[in-house]
Amino acid sequence: MTSPPIIDPQQGYNNWKKLNPKIPDHENSNEHRTNMFKWADFKSDLNKNNTIDCALQLEINNEKEKWKHILKVVIDCVRFCCVNNLALRGSNCDIGKSGCGIFLNLIGLISNYDSVLSIRNEIIQRIKNSKYFSIIFDSTPDVSREDQLCEIIRYVREVYNEFVIEESFVDFIYTNEKTGLGIASDVLQKLEKDGLSFKNCRGQGYDNGANMAGKYQGVQARLKEINEHAQFVPCAAHSLNLIGVHAASVSVKMISFFGIVQNIFNYFSGSTSRWEVLMRCLKITLKTHSDTRWASKYNAVHSLYCQFGGVIKALRDISTNPIFGDGVANAQNQASKRINCLNVSFQEMSDSGNEQIKTEAISICDKVGIKSELKIKRTIKRKVMSGENSSGEDISADQFLTLEYYKVLDDMMAQMKWRFEQLSNIADDFQFLSAHSLSVTPVEKLKKYAADLAIKYNEDIDQEIINEIEFFKYQVKAILPDLNATALNILNAIKKYELDSTCPNLMVRNMQCI
Repeated sequence: MTSPPIIDPQQGYNNWKKLNPKIPDHENSNEHRTNMFKWADFKSDLNKNNTIDCALQLEINNEKEKWKHILKVVIDCVRFCCVNNLALRGSNCDIGKSGCGIFLNLIGLISNYDSVLSIRNEIIQRIKNSKYFSIIFDSTPDVSREDQLCEIIRYVREVYNEFVIEESFVDFIYTNEKTGLGIASDVLQKLEKDGLSFKNCRGQGYDNGANMAGKYQGVQARLKEINEHAQFVPCAAHSLNLIGVHAASVSVKMISFFGIVQNIFNYFSGSTSRWEVLMRCLKITLKTHSDTRWASKYNAVHSLYCQFGGVIKALRDISTNPIFGDGVANAQNQASKRINCLNVSFQEMSDSGNEQIKTEAISICDKVGIKSELKIKRTIKRKVMSGENSSGEDISADQFLTLEYYKVLDDMMAQMKWRFEQLSNIADDFQFLSAHSLSVTPVEKLKKYAADLAIKYNEDIDQEIINEIEFFKYQVKAILPDLNATALNILNAIKKYELDSTCPNLMVRNMQCI
């Protein structure tokens, strides 16, 4: 008689003939019943939308349905105007203003009875509930060449007992103002129209344009005269871009280098035939660059650097092909000169003490048959005093390249310092509130920092923050094991452990420094 198969729960059955008698045993086993109960609970949770991500899914679905509803209303309004042969556009693009046209007036009318269309009012109410906010304005011309300011408000919002940072678009402001005073006046009028008190503004964010970021006459300076707590922080991305752009123009050699890169692109892109030859030699196209965007300069140099040999080959193919006629002479005379200048520029950028980069550049030149020797010498003349003989000092090409390198580097460091000085000052005011600082800084120092902050922001917090900081210091390690926690993490920890009544001033300060 054959013995029944040995059953391994991990591997299942290996004898189908013996499976049938074992099914009831399995269905009556504790493991099967336990898993069935778990599945039944999970199925019930799915049906009741009670899963771990239910809140997120609910918000996603609500957002989807909201915009579906809005789209249907907008389409119906357009159809209504079309059926009745009514013009959609008016002389003004702002809902509720005189002359905004039938379509926008119709949308405004429906929004009085449709809560979904009252999105802007809902955003304004959220900002009011938060109390403190920061403003972000950026000016740009629209398709009709009218200048408009984009209004964005940054604030802290409580969602499902947790704080989140939101940046909400509010409106466009059409303006003819160009001065800091005029734009500042427009901004204040818009905030007043929205029902937002500027005294609760704790931050301003603009680009680095003189009319916006000017230290004395800019918008930020005008608004700070009204509210000293509306700290200005220039756009970090725009500042970093300007640092790179400025560094690219601080040296004559740098200007020449980027000019050569652009001329090579222009040479090929100026003719479909030359571009076709280039594409047969390259895997990716060359890139143009802009004088105002550092990223475009990087892309242009990087694409040329990675395909330097292919560019040389394309130029040589053009120079030996009689089809190009006059272009042959141009390629032989101009392009060769540009490539040699480019080679010198590569060497100048590389010769900063990094021998590995220099060796790589020389290797590239050798591969394409370009001499990599630098024979440039320059005489530095120093100013002589009365009675001294005129003298000059010859420097080598390597020394000259090192001087150029440090000229650019020093300029970048100086730019970094003054462009981000304001951001550093703001960080210094709130640095002691970080989780790491709270855990390692002595209590007496923390109290001093808190007292100074209370004096500076006396409209928002009081001297009780000194006692709060001492209490909170001994809670940090327990409620925030990660000492790299952000201000938002600290704010949520205060809320989670119901410390908002014990530390109200700390809660306010963390909301503002976000």
